[in-house]
Amino acid sequence: MEIKKFNLYTYEVTKTVVVYNESGYRKNIPYLNYDDKISIKKLEVKIYNSYGIEIKKFKKNDFKDISSNDAITIQSDDRIKYIDYTPINYPFIIQFDYSYESSDTAFLPRWIPFENYGISIENATFELIVQPDIKCNVLDKNFENFQVEKKTEGIATVYQLRNLKSLKRESYSIPSHEFFPISYFALNHFSLKGKEGKANNWEELGKWFYESLYKTQFELPEATVQKIKQLTSTAKTDEEKAKIVYKYVQDKTRYVSIQLGIGGWQPMKAADVDRLGYGDCKGLTNYTFALLKAVGINAYHTIISNDADKKDFITEMPFLQGNHMILCIPGKENIWLECTSQKSAFGEIGSSNEDRKVLVVTPEGGKIEKTKKYDEKENIIFSKATVQLFTDGKMNANLEKVFNGITVERRYALEYKTESERKDFYREIWDYYNPIILNEFSTKRNSEAKTWEEKFDLEVEKFALKNVNQLIVNVNPFSRWENVPDKIRARKQPVNIKRGFTEVDEIEFLFPENSTIEALPQNTILETKFGIYQFDITVNEHKIVYKRKFTLFENQHSNTDYNDFRNFLMEINKYDNAKFLIQLN
Repeated sequence: MEIKKFNLYTYEVTKTVVVYNESGYRKNIPYLNYDDKISIKKLEVKIYNSYGIEIKKFKKNDFKDISSNDAITIQSDDRIKYIDYTPINYPFIIQFDYSYESSDTAFLPRWIPFENYGISIENATFELIVQPDIKCNVLDKNFENFQVEKKTEGIATVYQLRNLKSLKRESYSIPSHEFFPISYFALNHFSLKGKEGKANNWEELGKWFYESLYKTQFELPEATVQKIKQLTSTAKTDEEKAKIVYKYVQDKTRYVSIQLGIGGWQPMKAADVDRLGYGDCKGLTNYTFALLKAVGINAYHTIISNDADKKDFITEMPFLQGNHMILCIPGKENIWLECTSQKSAFGEIGSSNEDRKVLVVTPEGGKIEKTKKYDEKENIIFSKATVQLFTDGKMNANLEKVFNGITVERRYALEYKTESERKDFYREIWDYYNPIILNEFSTKRNSEAKTWEEKFDLEVEKFALKNVNQLIVNVNPFSRWENVPDKIRARKQPVNIKRGFTEVDEIEFLFPENSTIEALPQNTILETKFGIYQFDITVNEHKIVYKRKFTLFENQHSNTDYNDFRNFLMEINKYDNAKFLIQLN
């Protein structure tokens, strides 16, 4: 990569890959993303057989060219060039050569030698050339576990990584961007879609966002301003007002993606969202901002990396990052609003936005903040059931479950399913019962309480194992922990428990008439640095009450802790499958 001016760089790539199987080809299909600010100079693919004989060649005009629009993107400048090739035999060799120049220097290519799991490196070299009058910041991360060579001579810096075996994805591993080596490059003086900007610090970058991209987009029609003022006129607090505004946006708008020109970073005008009834994350956030501003509530646009892996803003140097926008209402505890959802509760931002560093854009400039964190005290699943046992091993049960915090996301997809599909979903969860009969059930989102609630009337014909005049009964009918990770002999990565949670269960078993308890498992408590598990059983006349609590702590542990962590989960699995015996008289 050569950076020639604040608004011009060139990028040249030669990539040669030996592909051994279909999975390897899926990871290495040659393609190039581009837009109207990228001028492609060279685009070529050569296919060789395992003997190194060329069998196919694709030139620039042979590439397929399609829009990169997805199902919810209605407009975009982004396009993809790719080859349509079906391998005849494995192994084979792909050589992919391309080069381009771009006037967009706000985003510079990154050096990521390990592109994916299952890909080994014979040689990876990256050369950075920066003209003397250009200031380019460089940030190298995760080099400590890899033998990366880095040399600088004059205006050129060369990175090299050689002879590394492929890595396997490991259970409970840290995200790849926290483990694989990666180098970031950023200019203090840059160009984005023809707009000139500076980023000597986060404050300056945020100021540029506000002054250049946001400031002109706030205006609303006067009729809308009067309407939202009327709707909020009886609210007693700013939070009550904000809730009314949020609900108004949810009822009036829907999310679509729009990525035209500077629109990848500049919100639609609030008046346009008001008129059209739709917008992307930036447009809907800006519309909510404008409505709050109309009723006297201060709020800030917030740029975030929306990802299930809690991807923080890289704060060591200021540069454009992120792929999403939410809204911040400042206060003693900031309120964060996900403005793209028509169903999320007020202040509910979900797993893809929670607990990460973000850029909050204010009129005075940008500042790094951290979004709300959901921990094991909030991510709780409560289960309560009454189970009637019968002498033939059958059971009938009334079960109630309440999901809190991030755990509600396990169920949100059910809102869009038919009743038949929902039944199939629960049958799969309890697939250790064959069959399970759902006589009645109800599921619903409680937006006010920010919970998901379920109720079941169900029966299982062969619940308990009958052995002559005994019933062998599992103590945990509905919440068994079955996620025991594979054994790994030489664990490479740290153990990453990315979110904590708590499960609380109370099951009341009612015995058949003329029966007695013959054997019970011992009450148990396991206390480890990974979490706490405990259950206890009490007997009261013709019923057993089983109580269980399992808490897993969010944390990161050494790779040497993996076996202990796995053993902890195996113990939970064992105790969740413990049995008690009932004697039938």
